[in-house]
Formats: sequence, structure tokens, C-alpha cells
Amino acid sequence: MLVWIVVALAIAWLGVVLAARSRRYRLLLADAHFLELGGAMARVKAATLANVMHSEADGPASAEDPRIVTTSAGLAVVYTISSRSPSDFVHHCSVSVIGGRTAHAVGGTFVIFVAKLVGLPIDKMRFEVGNTTVHHGQVSLDPAQHAELAATAVWEVAPDAVAELRRSCFEARSSVFWHRTAATPD
Repeated sequence: MLVWIVVALAIAWLGVVLAARSRRYRLLLADAHFLELGGAMARVKAATLANVMHSEADGPASAEDPRIVTTSAGLAVVYTISSRSPSDFVHHCSVSVIGGRTAHAVGGTFVIFVAKLVGLPIDKMRFEVGNTTVHHGQVSLDPAQHAELAATAVWEVAPDAVAELRRSCFEARSSVFWHRTAATPD
């Protein structure tokens, strides 16, 4: 009898956990969430362009840094540019779910989404999933490419285009190579 009670409690607990995750993923992949993030990326791109990092000390120091956006659904996006020489600008985006592991369907889709919005060349990017499941996208641009990207406006997300955009980002996430970096911390 005790075994059946333990099994029933374990099944109930598993149901609660799965329901909570399902709700979170529905929120993360909802149209409203894509619109919210899309609406924030012009501000984030402007802040990133205004704060090019020349050393690690120039990186975001707190969650209030304007190069970071935290959405109402619990997604954290960090977009930085580093330049250690006048001929190289490294654009880097990382995506994670606050307080938990980042499913590849979420992290990968939103790295691609952000890259599209700010105008990064997805075909030239390197993609990684860190040991804590933070998803990263990075590309190195020469000064002319960087200037062209800086002059490009962030793509505006129209409410009637979200479903198609989500689908294209989801498909693009599946078509690029994701490097797994289990040995280095995020």
C-alpha cells in the first residue's frame, strides 16, 4: 500500500512539474513574447553600439545594463560588441531562461530571432550551447561590415508576421551547427 502511495505522489509531482514547464514554454513561444522582445531590441542594439567593449571590464556589470533585456516570460538576452583591434568587431548574443535550463527550442530560436532583428549575418555566425544551456551566437565583422550593420535599423516585428517569423527562426535554428562547450562556464 505504501508503495502505491509513493508512486501516486511521484506521478502527481511529475505532472505538476510538466504542467509548469509547459506553461512556461507556451509563454516563451507566444506571439506576445516575440513582440515584446522585438520591441526592446532597437534600444538594446543602440546601447550595444554605444558601449563597444575594449576589455572584459567593459562588459555588462548588472542586469540593469541596457545591453541586456529581460522579458516578462523570463528570457534574458545579452547583446555585446567587443573590439580588441580597429579591424575586428565581434558581435555576441546570448540567450537563457532565468532560473532554469534553457531548452534548445527556446535558446536556439531566440538567438536566431535576435540575430535577424539586429541584422547579423546568420550564415557567417558561430553558434554554441554552453554547459549551463545558455545559447550563444557570435560573428566577427570588419569595420565596413560593422558600420553597415550599425546603420541598419532593427527589423520591426509586425503582429501579423509573428507566426511566420517564429517558424522561420525555429527552422533556421535546426539548420545551423550548434557547438557544445561543456568544458567552459557560461
